[in-house]
Amino acid sequence: MSWGQYVDNLKGSGFIDEAAILGMDSTVWAASDGLQNITTEEVEKLKQDNMIYFLGGKKYMKLRLEDMLHLKAVGNSDGINRNVTVGWAKTCIVVGIGNKDASGGNVATAVGKIKDYLVSVKF
Repeated sequence: MSWGQYVDNLKGSGFIDEAAILGMDSTVWAASDGLQNITTEEVEKLKQDNMIYFLGGKKYMKLRLEDMLHLKAVGNSDGINRNVTVGWAKTCIVVGIGNKDASGGNVATAVGKIKDYLVSVKF
């Protein structure tokens, strides 16, 4: 499966509006349109424990960090407080930004399935 297909799979879950697969080297392997402009600096921050993160120029606040990072939109122009989940595999990072109706649990489940699969195949 190509990296773009993982992004399509996340978006096809019914809960994810934007998604990306990022390399641990801070490169973008695949991203939906809304995350095409994610920067190296933004990816680097995802690998650190911070309170505030940016993805594609939009600001997100950390809710909790367990096995995955859970974020919430903060003061973005669309005014919608979207749930975001970031999951780490060995060589890549899976990001899912929920649609306006998706709960944090829905987003975490969708991202977690992809992350768990990539871990199982040594990515």
